[in-house]
Amino acid sequence: MQQVPTTYSERQRIRTLIENLPLKGQPVRQQLEAWGKSVIENEKHLAWTMVLIGSRLWKQRVANVPFTQRLLLLPHCLRPHYLQTDEKCRANYNSEGLQCQKCGACELGNLKSAAEKLGYRVLIAEGSPVVMQWILSGKVNAILGVGCLHSLEKAFEKLQLAGIPAMAVPLHNAVCKDSMTDIDWVYEMIHTPFEPADPKKDAPPTYIHLLRGAAKLFGKETAAMSPNKPSRQTEALASDFAARGGKFYRPFITLAVYDALTGSNCTGTDGEQQVEKLPRWVKNAAKTIEIFHKASLIHDDIEDGDLYRYGQQTLHQSHGTASAINVGDYLIGYGYQSIAELRKEIPNSIVAEMLAVLSTAHCKLCVGQGTELAWKDIWKNKGENPTAEDVLRFYVGKTSPAFEAALKIGVLLAVAAEGVNKTFYDEVQDKLARFSRHLGAAFQIKNDLDDWFPDQGNKKIVGTDLADMRPTLLHAWMRLDDLPGGAVSISDWFEHFQQTGLFDQARRLAAKYSDRARETVQSVTPPSLRTLLLHFVEALGMS
Repeated sequence: MQQVPTTYSERQRIRTLIENLPLKGQPVRQQLEAWGKSVIENEKHLAWTMVLIGSRLWKQRVANVPFTQRLLLLPHCLRPHYLQTDEKCRANYNSEGLQCQKCGACELGNLKSAAEKLGYRVLIAEGSPVVMQWILSGKVNAILGVGCLHSLEKAFEKLQLAGIPAMAVPLHNAVCKDSMTDIDWVYEMIHTPFEPADPKKDAPPTYIHLLRGAAKLFGKETAAMSPNKPSRQTEALASDFAARGGKFYRPFITLAVYDALTGSNCTGTDGEQQVEKLPRWVKNAAKTIEIFHKASLIHDDIEDGDLYRYGQQTLHQSHGTASAINVGDYLIGYGYQSIAELRKEIPNSIVAEMLAVLSTAHCKLCVGQGTELAWKDIWKNKGENPTAEDVLRFYVGKTSPAFEAALKIGVLLAVAAEGVNKTFYDEVQDKLARFSRHLGAAFQIKNDLDDWFPDQGNKKIVGTDLADMRPTLLHAWMRLDDLPGGAVSISDWFEHFQQTGLFDQARRLAAKYSDRARETVQSVTPPSLRTLLLHFVEALGMS
């Protein structure tokens, strides 16, 4: 279990050692680990040290961002330990987190005021959805945070995918009240001075322009459509749901692969303009990848009985199961229609290959989801757990095909643009398939862990997969007779997973699959594609 050094003097000593490290390059996890191990004596302090090293690496990039484009994320409690009181926090929550009343019972009000005086946006006790919305909209170009180690690790992974510079100060504990941190470090971080970037120096590449470009593929197109008019209801609901929210990782992957193979320079300083210049047919193909994903979410929400999606009622809750199924089916048909229409702009042979890739992925995803549903019924009705091998098999089936399709469509678009030839696609597609299987397994195991360690502040219930009897890797490892006295509450299982090291075992397995993904693409050329694929492992896998 990772920990924070217990004394201020020890924390300050390690921080000073970090200041003297010859840090350079991007904050890649493996390099962060190597640097971290060089300055600590207790490996339980590694995660904390890696957060500080990552912050030090990003510091100059953060300094290049004006205060008005910075976001400060704070936990929902920083009450000093010496204020022993049972008084509840007076603040209320809304869609943008906890609304601090600046009552003086904790340091949050002072930190918020200090940051807002400089021009920061400030969010308290909020999870990732609104943060991602602000990133995608271009309102935020740097993020500074205070949180527990697990939350910071998860947040940094999301930010790394986008290339958003970030700094953080970890909390000393992972509890939800009476949290403590080094407040002087937080104020120092907030006051990181603004230093305009030197135009003569080459800025490191960033994927943020491509990620924002993927999000912009979905504008609000429903103004002229009324869902109250029966003849337009399906199109209106489909259009609204497609644009409603999300991270847009899948179309981003497609655009990023195309950029890596064609030299479109979308990761440079003028990346925003270069993304705008991408051919319309490239953008339409990437958009279709997200449309298929949105269709699957509608159906998954029905199958899993989920109540909310993107902060709103799921479609089957708001409009009924029958209408939701129909909208999902419509999006699938619309997606295939959109790909077929590309034949007007690119060779028919490439369009045919795209349809083959997408239809194959579609079938694999359905089989993977169906296998999970079948095991859920077996578990519920017969009390029989799937084995770890069973779980990993349907993990790969329900997650990897989407990664693989997004990657392959990006390569095929590059073939259409003559950035590479068809022979290149034929040679690389098997490696992309293996890469996707390994990355998909790592990604899904991380989701297992996230169910037990949700984002701080998003008020998500812990252990929902177990409560819903949804088979996961952790559940494949557990047995009811493992617990003394037959106790089977969610908290009992959390303690059991913690004490028996099953959480750590899952993390090690996810890291193993991430390593396999890296090994698969080490020989991939050109280097621009290899670098991109390794970036995906850093951001979506687990090291």
